[in-house]
Amino acid sequence: MALSWIFPKVFTASTTVTPDGAHAYFDGALLQYDLEHTADKYVAKMVFKAGNKHTGNGKTSTATPPYHYHLYQDEHFEVVSE
Repeated sequence: MALSWIFPKVFTASTTVTPDGAHAYFDGALLQYDLEHTADKYVAKMVFKAGNKHTGNGKTSTATPPYHYHLYQDEHFEVVSE
């Protein structure tokens, strides 16, 4: 059951693929590396550039996931600072 009608449409950033295979958003301010994708699991590494207007402004950053809800799956995050 899709719940997209509950949430407003959001800006979608264009993407490019870097030589090391990352999907780059916002001129490289956000990099996404797809690590594992199976029928029951998707694992990705996201790298946010500090101090960038798209990724370094906390809740006011442009690079935030759209509001969404999963009825039949869990979503887990691990935040790692390098």
